[in-house]
Amino acid sequence: MQLVAHNPSQFGAESDLLQPLQRLITSIDQSIMKANLYKNCCKQMFERNLQEDHQFNERMKGITIEMFEKWDRVATDDMPDKRKLMAIVALALCHMFMFEKVDKKMMRTIWNSYKKLPTFHLYGYVIWSPCEFMLENLTEVDRVIDKKMIAAMIAAKSAQFIQNMEALPREAANAVNVVSEISFIGEISIF
Repeated sequence: MQLVAHNPSQFGAESDLLQPLQRLITSIDQSIMKANLYKNCCKQMFERNLQEDHQFNERMKGITIEMFEKWDRVATDDMPDKRKLMAIVALALCHMFMFEKVDKKMMRTIWNSYKKLPTFHLYGYVIWSPCEFMLENLTEVDRVIDKKMIAAMIAAKSAQFIQNMEALPREAANAVNVVSEISFIGEISIF
């Protein structure tokens, strides 16, 4: 966008429309990166009596905790399901936004996901940390998550990054071997 803004004639663009478009894109990008879109979806206008519906509140909280416990059991023996964890964190935060109160026990339970999956790759260069997402979005974060919990999560995240960095040379060597085998097979099939 900046390249187009500096030389609009090269791209056949009208310069008076570029700045509003650039501001809009920047605004959307900031909303996405700061999770404002998610907050706004959760905070939309619901019926007034929703916050007073204790049965729905307890049911949503119970289902979210049950989903996490099931995820945790499966993650102990198998690869942790990234999408399911994202859904669980999203549900927990949605519950908090909808009912305008933080369930300390539920949030602390879900916080423990860092022990199995501190961070994971979403796409491109984006790495997502469930606990950091919770930190950014939790209201009354100091009351729910203490400094020891944050330090433990950061240590687990650092350990995972170190482990991934140590694995990179092996993965690169394996990729080189695979490419070499493919090119060798390609040379044989030409003859």
